[in-house]
Amino acid sequence: MSGPGAAGAARRPPPRGMGGGPFGGPGLPAEKPKNLKASFRRLVGTLRPEVPRIALVIALAVNLPLRGINAIRTVYYMPSITPQVASIILWLWIFNPEFGLANALEVSVVNENNRLPDLRLIGVLHPLPTAYFVRKESAMRSMADLKGRKVVWGFSAQRTIDIVARGLLATVGLTDKDITPVLVPNVVRGADDFIAGAVDTFYFAFGAPKVREVDASVGGIRALEVPESGMAEARKYYPDGYLAPATPSPFYVGVEKPMGVYTWDNLIFTHAKVKDEVVYKMIETMVKNKDDMVAVQPALRGFRPEVMYKKFSTAYHPGALRYFADNNIQMKTAP
Repeated sequence: MSGPGAAGAARRPPPRGMGGGPFGGPGLPAEKPKNLKASFRRLVGTLRPEVPRIALVIALAVNLPLRGINAIRTVYYMPSITPQVASIILWLWIFNPEFGLANALEVSVVNENNRLPDLRLIGVLHPLPTAYFVRKESAMRSMADLKGRKVVWGFSAQRTIDIVARGLLATVGLTDKDITPVLVPNVVRGADDFIAGAVDTFYFAFGAPKVREVDASVGGIRALEVPESGMAEARKYYPDGYLAPATPSPFYVGVEKPMGVYTWDNLIFTHAKVKDEVVYKMIETMVKNKDDMVAVQPALRGFRPEVMYKKFSTAYHPGALRYFADNNIQMKTAP
């Protein structure tokens, strides 16, 4: 070692805990044994003697041949078993080998050039209305006001959103060169960045809890208007997107007056080999139990059997086509 600090460094004592003793490794304080003793005393202090005794009594009781013991076991084990059962059911739904749910844009991208020849549509489950949101206190009211602003962009984990974002800017003649793009992996990160003040706007679907969270966090939000006159440009990016009517309501947070909001559809799909009667019965059951579905997911209030049959590039399942024919449901095209 050389230089003006060499002599001082040679006289400087080693850091505490460096060398000498079983706890003398780098970065470990010399008083480590004291810390361990304190931790041990706290651990022992939490082991109250009556706790294992009570546990032993309960364990013995649930195995006694008592009247009603099955009911007692059910009540006792329900809190620990229920979450596991719910988790299993959830994963069964997610990995269901016969049916699936995705928005129409995702389906069209995945099945481009008929890459999934056995994919079959069942129908539209509900519309997915979306918007770019800004702070209510801001002067921005339309997509045109995003010029020069910091806008969530990229969506590396949700690539289809990038398509929508470019289409929405195109409705007012803007591109990514007219804004300050702030890259985010997904819409949730974009909303969090908006709360933090890192961006001037965020993109999300109406009805999502995150939208209500942002609204409460920043003192109110406003949905930016998309001009109908610009939708021809938006359809160059995604032809099946459309403007759906929205009015101020608890569902349409940020909508201050009747307006059109950019929308596409969530679809139910299946495999070509699924039996026709299964698909037919599925649609029939959904139609008869709409109220129960809405109670679970409010967005399903938009489920309407008369608009399930829309024109998409992916073919429909024969069971769905038979249901539409039996109920005189005609094919619709995007508005």
